[in-house]
Order: sequence, then C-alpha cells, then structure tokens
Amino acid sequence: MIALYLHISWVISILSRDKTFSCVLEYATPLRTLYQMSQESSAGFGERERKQQVLLFYRTLSQILENSLECRNRYRLVLLNDEHTGDPHYLSRVIIQHLKQQDGEIHMDPIREPPNEIHPVPEEGQIMNFKGALYATFPEDQMSSEPTLMFSPPQSLRSEPVETTDY
Repeated sequence: MIALYLHISWVISILSRDKTFSCVLEYATPLRTLYQMSQESSAGFGERERKQQVLLFYRTLSQILENSLECRNRYRLVLLNDEHTGDPHYLSRVIIQHLKQQDGEIHMDPIREPPNEIHPVPEEGQIMNFKGALYATFPEDQMSSEPTLMFSPPQSLRSEPVETTDY
C-alpha cells in the first residue's frame, strides 16, 4: 500500500466581533488515515486506538519541531477534540482562542549585552497587585503616572494533551 500525504495549507481570516484574525493552517494528513482506519471495521482499529495514536503523533511531532532550529517557536500545534464535529464554529473559536493567547505572549530574544549608551534604571517604588497583575509604582518626581509597568501571571504557552480513554 502506498500512502500519499498531501500538505495543504490554508491562509484564513476569521472575523470575531470587531477584529479580524489571520493565520496559516495545515492539517496533519496522517491523522486522516488514522481516522479512516478507525471507521473501517475490518482494520481492527477502534476509536480508543486512534486516540492513543493521535496523542503519540502529537507528542512525536512536538519533539521533532522543538528540536528543529528552523521550526522552534514558529508554530503552534492545536489538538482538537473530535467530539465537537456537530458544531460548525468550533474550529474558528479554538483558532481565535489560540491567536488571542499568542497576542498576549511576550517573546523573549536571546540575552544580548545592551549598547554602552543605555544604562538600566534601578527599580524603585512599591510593587502592587491589581486583579492578579503585578505593577510597580514610582515616585511622582522621577516619572509621570504614565506608563505603568504591568506583569501578568505566567500562563502555559502549550498544553500537553491528556489521555482520556479507559484501558
């Protein structure tokens, strides 16, 4: 049997309220083969085995991409729950959720020495907590009240899939 893997990418825009989100998507073609096998009774490959193989595929692909210097930090794997097949907007809601989370993430560059003309400003003032975010206040004589430095609580960039099938 010869397996043919087509890599089809889509550039999509999703309109959500007053904002348009754009992204490039690619479906993992081997997962389609796993799904077809689970639908064929003669294959002896049920839904439980398919879900186990999907998780194995997800973990393996994650490791491959993280170990690739060209791919690291340039992708986001999204594991969908196939129980939502009747909801026509499920995929767009999941994509928007991931894009919003990505918009809020801060990407750190490798540590570099600052140029000689830039001198770090020592932190002064009181650290306060406002609705889960930490911010620093400074005396009025050194700075105006704007801008305020805020730190959000850490959030996971990627969530590890969890096995939900029973053995």
